[in-house]
Amino acid sequence: MRLVWRAAELIAALMFAMMLAIFVLKVTLRYGFNAAPDWSDEVAAILFVWVVFWAAAFIVPLESHIRFDLALRAFPPRVQRVIAVARHLVIIGLFGAGLPAALGYILFLHRETTPVLGLRLDWVYACFGAFLVSVPVRSAVALWRVVRHPPGPGVVP
Repeated sequence: MRLVWRAAELIAALMFAMMLAIFVLKVTLRYGFNAAPDWSDEVAAILFVWVVFWAAAFIVPLESHIRFDLALRAFPPRVQRVIAVARHLVIIGLFGAGLPAALGYILFLHRETTPVLGLRLDWVYACFGAFLVSVPVRSAVALWRVVRHPPGPGVVP
């Protein structure tokens, strides 16, 4: 599993490096040679979308996603555990309810293309589909861990 996580990190780092290289190339060509390539904005924007959703789907730990746990720490561990179970069930339920329509729309986008390079939009936004699938899967794994192996004292689940 660690190898898969490292591979996901490497892919994100490569996408970010490509985005930075394209940005530097565009600035250099625009201000150094008065000729900016049309494709650079499009590719940089697509890479940005991919880096954000790729990282949120596969790299950023669930504990680092936005959540409001300040008040949660005031409850005893047993109540924290119940709230954690409820939180994961809500996440799984909401993502599960919206997943078919969202994935259907992403697949529908095969008809549309980007303005400059003509890339199919279903490929451009496939990373969002991966995000929509990974979040409830990761939340289900976290739910299983909370139910099977309760966290120790002072640890917010």
